[in-house]
Amino acid sequence: MVWGGVSQRHRTELVVIAGNLNTASYREDILLPHVVPFLQAHPDMNLQHDNATSHTARSVRDFLQNRNVSVLPWPAKSPDLNPIEDVRDLLDRRVRAIPTRNVWELSGALVDEWGNISQQELANLVQSMRRCIAVLNAAGGHTRYGLFILTRLCSGTHYSITVSHMSVELLQFVSQLLNLISIQIC
Repeated sequence: MVWGGVSQRHRTELVVIAGNLNTASYREDILLPHVVPFLQAHPDMNLQHDNATSHTARSVRDFLQNRNVSVLPWPAKSPDLNPIEDVRDLLDRRVRAIPTRNVWELSGALVDEWGNISQQELANLVQSMRRCIAVLNAAGGHTRYGLFILTRLCSGTHYSITVSHMSVELLQFVSQLLNLISIQIC
């Protein structure tokens, strides 16, 4: 399993973990050694993670609350809004071009290519609104953009969005999202 976080101006290191992510490994292998120190170094930032069980478990919520980590609310069925998916796609395309013979070489290639992605490329991906508009138009469902940290959303740009079939939860999120367009968050 590979984990990384991005914002318009910063990125975490890429973390490679053997096996699947569960609540304990998310807390002990990701949050404690990587996320909490990163957010302490950047106190103006918030954590955004999806609604995976390992992210929403009571022990994880308590862990984050006890460390004063602010978590951006994220609606169900909306992974397409997450810019990390675009970063993951970019990383995947770069690593596929590198011949690797085993999992260790693959892990090394992932870490190397993560470091080779320029911060400008990350900023451009984070600022992209097309996936957000597509999700809103799909009433919160999946889009052609596929299935982690939100920053400034196209400041000064106005969008009209049809909301007739959105759930109350998604409407509340859209309202928050549109209110944040001119505010830099992460």
